[in-house]
Amino acid sequence: MRKCPTGVAWTDKAKTANVAHAMVECSNRGVCDYSKGECTCFNGYTGAACQRPTLALQYGPDSLPSVAGDGVGPVYSNWEKDSMSSCMCDMGYTGPDCSQLMCAKNDDPLTTGQGYRTIQIQVDADASTNIALAGSVRVHFLGDVAVFSAVAVADAAHEQACAQAFQSMRTVLTATCTITSVNPVTAAAIYTVAFKEWVHLGGENNLLYHDGNPPLSSFTCDLTKVTSLNSPTCAVTDVTATNVIEHVYCSNRGLCDFTTGECMCYADFKGLDCNQPSKVPDSIDDNDGFIINPMGLTYTGTVLHLKTAKGSQADFYFMKIGSSTLPILTMNGMGDTKLLNGNFELSTGSLTITTIAQTSTAADIANTHTTFTGTALKVRTTRASNNAFKLLEAMTGGTTTVVEIRGDGLTTIYTGGLYVVTGGGRISHTLDGPSLTVTNSYGSFSNSLLKLSTSRASLFPGASDFVLIEATANSFPAFTVEASGRTTIANGGLIVTGLGGAQISNSDPADPALVVSATGTSFTGDAVAIKTFSGSAHNMLKVTTKVGSNAAIDLFTISNSGLTTITQGGLHIVSGGATIDTGGLHVGYGGETIDFGGLRVKNGGGTIELGGLNVINGGGKIASTSAVADILTVEATSTLFSNNARVLYINSKSTVAPSTSMHYLIEATVGATSTSVFKVDSTGLTTIAGRGSGAAIISDTGTTANTLTLTNSATSFSQAVLAM
Repeated sequence: MRKCPTGVAWTDKAKTANVAHAMVECSNRGVCDYSKGECTCFNGYTGAACQRPTLALQYGPDSLPSVAGDGVGPVYSNWEKDSMSSCMCDMGYTGPDCSQLMCAKNDDPLTTGQGYRTIQIQVDADASTNIALAGSVRVHFLGDVAVFSAVAVADAAHEQACAQAFQSMRTVLTATCTITSVNPVTAAAIYTVAFKEWVHLGGENNLLYHDGNPPLSSFTCDLTKVTSLNSPTCAVTDVTATNVIEHVYCSNRGLCDFTTGECMCYADFKGLDCNQPSKVPDSIDDNDGFIINPMGLTYTGTVLHLKTAKGSQADFYFMKIGSSTLPILTMNGMGDTKLLNGNFELSTGSLTITTIAQTSTAADIANTHTTFTGTALKVRTTRASNNAFKLLEAMTGGTTTVVEIRGDGLTTIYTGGLYVVTGGGRISHTLDGPSLTVTNSYGSFSNSLLKLSTSRASLFPGASDFVLIEATANSFPAFTVEASGRTTIANGGLIVTGLGGAQISNSDPADPALVVSATGTSFTGDAVAIKTFSGSAHNMLKVTTKVGSNAAIDLFTISNSGLTTITQGGLHIVSGGATIDTGGLHVGYGGETIDFGGLRVKNGGGTIELGGLNVINGGGKIASTSAVADILTVEATSTLFSNNARVLYINSKSTVAPSTSMHYLIEATVGATSTSVFKVDSTGLTTIAGRGSGAAIISDTGTTANTLTLTNSATSFSQAVLAM
C-alpha cells in the first residue's frame, strides 16, 4: 500500500466557521491507486494530486493566482491560490482560455455631470536632514509603471513631465498632473493626478482591467529608485472616486461580440466603441458620416452654429474630433482649440493670430515629447536664397522692425541687442570673409566695443585659471586670454604698429614683469630685437626704478649709437668676461678691482686717471709687442708729491722665514731663457748680475749727502762691509 500525493481539497466539509479545504489525497478530485501511490484524476483536473484544473490555452500563459501578478499591489491569498489556475492573457484578450476578444471601451455618452478618476500622491521626507530628494518616484498601476522625478518643482514643465509619465502607461490616454505643497528643503510635494481618458482598445486583458474607477489598491507607490538618505515616504489617497466617467465595453450603448471583438451599437449610436450619437447610417464604408449642406443658392446663414445656454467655461467642449486610437481636435467652452494629432496646413491665404489679452502669449509653439528630435518651428520658401524677401520679421508698435531674418539668412537686430543666458553662441562661416564683425556707428561712442565678463573671479595665482578667449586655427591653438588677463600667443608673436606701443605692468611681488624665451633647441635668431628708424639721437633701451611716490631713478640706457650708460649699480659679470674690440675701457671714478685672474693688456697699455689699480688675487701681467715704447712707467705727476709717499711700494706679508723658503720682492730677467740680471729677495739682499758692461751705476748730483753709504748693523758682524 502506497499513499497518494495530497493537495488542498476542492470540496470538503467545513470543520468550523471559515475553516475548510483541508489537505487530502488527490485533492478530493481523484481516486488513489494505492498499489502505485498515484492519483487517477477526474475529468477536468490534472496534476500529481489533481490540484489543477485543465484549461485550453490559446492567447496567454497558464499560471497560479499566487504567482501571476507583478509583485506589486494586493496579494491574492484565498484558499485556491495554489490550486485554481488561470490564463494571463495577451493584451486585448480575455476569457478563461483567452479565446475572447475584448471590445473597445469608453465613457457612456448619456451619463453627464461626472468627474475624472483622481488620486493624490504625497511624497515626503525628513526635513531635519536638510537633504533634498533625489532619484525617481515610481507608481505601479495594472502591471505598468509611471516614473517621474522625485525633485518637485511647481511649474508647467515638471507638471507636464509628470503627466507624460502616466500617459506613457498602456492604459492611460490623457492625464493631468498638478504639483502643490512643494517643500523648499526636501523638494517633497503633493502630486494630484486626474485620468481624463483611458486607452479605448488593446490596453487590458482578463486580469488587468477596470471599469473607469479602479480601486485605490490598484495604485502602489514605489520609492526603491529614490537615492537620497532622508527617510522618504509616499502615500496614495483618493481625491475623486465616485461618479466618475465610465470605461465600459461599447460605452454602455451597445453589446460586445467577444468572438470578433466588435461592438454592436444600439440605435442612434455609432463608432468603434458606440460612443458617438448618430442618426446617419454607417454601414457603407465610403459614405460621409455626417454632411451639413445648405442647398440654397443665395444662402447667407451659418452652416454650423454651436451654442450653449451655459456661459463660457473650460469644463465642457463645443467640439471633439478623434479616431478610434487618437484624439485629433478639441474646442472647449472657452474657445480654446487644440489640434492634438496631425498637421495644420494652409495652402493659400495666410495665418493671422490676434489677441487682445494683456498677459497671454499670442503664439506658443511647444513639443511635449520627452525625447523630441525634430524641429519645433520651421520657416521655408520655395524660392531660393535671396535678399529680396524676409523669412522672419518681428515688429513693435505695429510698424517698427525689431528683428528680421532675410531670405539669404542675414539676421538683423535693430534694437535691444542679443542676450544669451545659457549655452553660449556659435558663428560658422563658409565664405571668404570675416566671420564676426563688431561695429558701433555712434558718433561720440565712448564705451566698450567688445566686453567679456564672468561672475566667477579669477583663480590666479593660486590655481589654474579659466579662459576668457581661446583662438585656434585648424584645431591648433593660436592664443588664449585667461581670466586674470594672462595672454598666451602660441605662434606668430605680437606686433604693435602705429601709435601707442606696448606697456606691461605687473603687481606681483615675485614674478618677473617680462620673460622672453626662445624654446627651440636649434634656435639661431635674436631672443630680443629692438629696431628704430629715426636718424635723431634717441635711446634704444631705458631702465628706471621707482619706489612708492618717489621720483623715478634712471639705472641704465642704451642710445641709438650703442653707447651704454649705467647710471647706478655698476656692471657685474659673473662668468664669461668682457671683450672690447675697440675704444678701450674708461673708468671715470672708483678704480678697478680684480678679485682673481689678474689683468692682461695685450696692446695699448692702460690708463687709470684716478683711484689706482687694486688686484686682490691673481696678480697682473703687462705685455707689449712694441719694440721702442716703455712697457711700464710709474710717475708721481703731482708737483707737491711728498710726505714720505712712495712712487713704487712693494709689500710682502709672507710670514715664512727666508731661511725656510726664500721669496723675492723684485726680479728682472732678459733674453729668451729669462736670465736673471737683478733681484731683491725678502731679506733685502739685492743681487745685480752684470752682463758685459752691466754692474751698477750710482749717480748723484747732491753736494752735502753721501753718494753711497754701506752699513752693517749686526753686533756680531765679522765679514767685510764691501768685498771686491
